[in-house]
Amino acid sequence: MFGLEIGTVFILLLNAAGLGYYIVKIEQQSKNNTSKIEELQKQVDKMFVDQVAFKLDASQRFVTQENLNKIEDKITYEIRRLGEKLDKMNDHYNTKSSKDT
Repeated sequence: MFGLEIGTVFILLLNAAGLGYYIVKIEQQSKNNTSKIEELQKQVDKMFVDQVAFKLDASQRFVTQENLNKIEDKITYEIRRLGEKLDKMNDHYNTKSSKDT
């Protein structure tokens, strides 16, 4: 009976040692994961800064007063053309309806 108790204690000690080993491994993995997460966060932060810099550069490069003036001139030109076409249609309609009466 004494041998059975020693065997049980020995098995419990082996289990405790194995458990201790896995606890140490989990702690090491946790530290490793934490450092990986910190590195990924640094990469995300850098990408965010790069994106903001790109947007600022693009807005400065493409949205200049000169470009806005060109767009305004183009829109004004097209509105005038549209007005001329409407005037021609109106004149044509008025001419046609005055001939009909």
